[in-house]
This record gives sequence, C-alpha cells and structure tokens, in this order.
Amino acid sequence: MFDEQYLRKKIKRLSECVWEGRAKRVEIDAWLSSFSERGSSGVNERLHMLHLLSNFLYFGIGEIRELLRAHFQYACQRPVVTKIRQDNADTIDIDFIDHQLRIAISRTRFLAVGNPSESGQHLLYYFRQENNLPAGLFPNQFELPGFPGASDTHGKSSVDRYFFIDDICGSGQQIEKFSRNVIQTLSKAHPDAKITYCPIFATSDGLDYTRKNTAFSDIRCLMELDASFKCFSPTSRFYEDPALRSEAEKICFHYGRILHARDPLGYKDGQLAIGFNHNTPDNTLPIFWAEHPTSLPGWSPIFRRYMKWA
Repeated sequence: MFDEQYLRKKIKRLSECVWEGRAKRVEIDAWLSSFSERGSSGVNERLHMLHLLSNFLYFGIGEIRELLRAHFQYACQRPVVTKIRQDNADTIDIDFIDHQLRIAISRTRFLAVGNPSESGQHLLYYFRQENNLPAGLFPNQFELPGFPGASDTHGKSSVDRYFFIDDICGSGQQIEKFSRNVIQTLSKAHPDAKITYCPIFATSDGLDYTRKNTAFSDIRCLMELDASFKCFSPTSRFYEDPALRSEAEKICFHYGRILHARDPLGYKDGQLAIGFNHNTPDNTLPIFWAEHPTSLPGWSPIFRRYMKWA
C-alpha cells in the first residue's frame, strides 16, 4: 500500500514549488474528509486519493508561458523555416531565412479556439506577449473571411496561414463543433489558406478524432498524452500494481457517479489527472474538480473547475 507520510511530503513540495500554493494542508484535509479511511471493501480511500493527488499534473502560469513560447517555435516557426529552405535549394543563408520568416509571420493570423470568455482567449494574450508578436496579427473571429465583419487585413490578399491556439484537446468533440461553426466557413472563403489547430496538450484519441472529423489543414500538438496518462488504463503510469489500480478505479467511479453522474471518470471516460492555472479540464477525474453535490454534504474540490454554460 502507500506511505501517507511520504505522499503528504511530496504533495507539500509540489504545492510550494509547482502548484503555486494550491492544495495546502487544510484544503487537502477538507477534500479527503469526504472519503473513508476504511471503505465498504476495507480499502483506505484517503490513501488512494493522496496517491492520485501526488501524481496530478498541474501547469502554473510560468509553465504555460514557457509552453506557449515553445509552441510558437514548434507549430509556426519551424515548419515555415523548413519550407523556406526547401523552396530555396536548402539555403543556409541566415539573413535570407530570417527575412522570409518575418514576411511569413506577417502573413499569419493567430486566434483562440472558443468564444472570448473561454480559456483560449486567455492563452492568446500570453502567447502574444511571450513571442513578441504585434497585436495586428490577432483578429477576432468575425473579421475572418466568410464572416459578417470580414476584413481585407485578415483575408486572402493578406494572409496565408491561420493558427488556432488551444490548451487541451481531450475527446476531440469540442473542436469538432468549433470546426463546423468556424473552420468550415473559413476554409470555404479562403481555400488556399493553411489552417492549423494548435493544442498545447492532446490525448492520442483526441488527435485521431480531430484528424478524422474537422476541416483543419494541419494539427500541431506540442505534448501528446498517450494511454499511459489515463489513470486506470492497463498502461497507466500512475500504477505498477494492477490490484491497486483496480481499487482506485472503483473508488473514483463510485464517487464520480455522485459528483458527475454522466461522466464519472471524466468527459468521455477521459481519466486524466491534469489541471492548469486558469482551469481544470472536464476530461480530468471529477473527484478533483466537481462542485458541491447535494448528495455529498461537505464536499470540497481540490482543483476547482469553472464550468462553461452554453
């Protein structure tokens, strides 16, 4: 079984050094109080929850800024530089490449996935800051070709590429809806443009679904989360012992049905343990983020999720 003292020390270090002070002792104890030290099957639920919490992947604002800088290099600069060289006999003339890169970026537009109140817009602000990009490269969706406020500044004569920034692609269903509402219209109005979806994180299943069900020209994910990031998959990186993994899954499913009955292990069975400074995705286990259910008095989430109300 797990060593409670070791787990608490690990979580304390994570809270102080990585989690921006989230999950202090009093908050952890409030969260744990809804679980039993000796559940119906004799299992110490609280120890299982401490183990899961000690493996939670939290990305604070500093980490997010660094990732956005890396994402710009990976998703935008590197492919453009590669094409510049390919089109010019594999030139290594740095001044020429730099000049062409500046032109290419000036003909690129960066947008967020979702509406202005969602996390993508929040990320876009940091993305612009970290990569020293001019505000004129960040239009509103209604200014794009095919939309009522379409502007030549962001249309065929001025733009070759559109990049859509997102924090995470979980199941792929939200980006499918966004593609129907926005990307299909944009691609019809500007068929020559390259339209790239750029999530910082994406599950392998979500990427596969997005490739098959959206109108993007390309997908550039910075960090792919394979099946090992699902807490209870056979290849889970959180458990070496299948018996402990099975116990934890039963606990999370039991409380998950109370907290979020439709998706007790996260949206579309996401089973993730990941959160960000700005929000916790619904693909993460509800035992981390769900709000106060009437059927579980005293419940207190450890990494609160701010819900989207459509």
